[in-house]
Amino acid sequence: WIYDHSVPLLTLRGNADVLVRAGIAFIGYDDGSVVSLRVSDGSVVWNQTIVSPEGRTELERLADVGQQMVIVASDLIVSSYKARVVSLAADSGRLLWFKEIASASGVQVDRTNLAVSESNGDLWMLDRRNGSTLWKIDQMSNRGLTRPAFYGNYVVVGDKEGYLHWIDTDIGSFVARVRAGKNGFAAAPLSVGTTLYVLTQKGELIAYRAGAAI
Repeated sequence: WIYDHSVPLLTLRGNADVLVRAGIAFIGYDDGSVVSLRVSDGSVVWNQTIVSPEGRTELERLADVGQQMVIVASDLIVSSYKARVVSLAADSGRLLWFKEIASASGVQVDRTNLAVSESNGDLWMLDRRNGSTLWKIDQMSNRGLTRPAFYGNYVVVGDKEGYLHWIDTDIGSFVARVRAGKNGFAAAPLSVGTTLYVLTQKGELIAYRAGAAI
């Protein structure tokens, strides 16, 4: 089967992976919509508009939902480039809550915590159950933050200058900052067990454990 969905002339570079769970595929599109399809036959389960493109120019109308989505329990959490973070019921597409946070890098979830890197450089921690704000850091403006990663009791985010910022998950205070490179990161940090991996723009793969780089 083939599912065809038109896209705008101008979009952000890159696309999020298709998310599949229990025979259902979830796809975020560059026109601001999310579509749910049955893997067995490609039929549409639901189609939900996260944000409607607005503006007179193609640049103003950018509304990509091209960032990594996550599913927790029965909730699908999605971010869009210019508008909002949204939680949807995965089975129906019904809107559960939304928060006016624009994110070009996506979200990350750990239990009830939802971390979001805003496009302007703010880092948010939300309660993923209702979207309420737990804390917000506004001291990294215009640093081009990566998608956050949870590592133990920390949330870790990289920036375009190659720094990794380690932040206490509970209270949102800076714990440490290390520089992995000078040209930023090719991908978001990845936490696996007791190790945090980062890939720099120079192609260096670096592994960290609490206290030291490997």
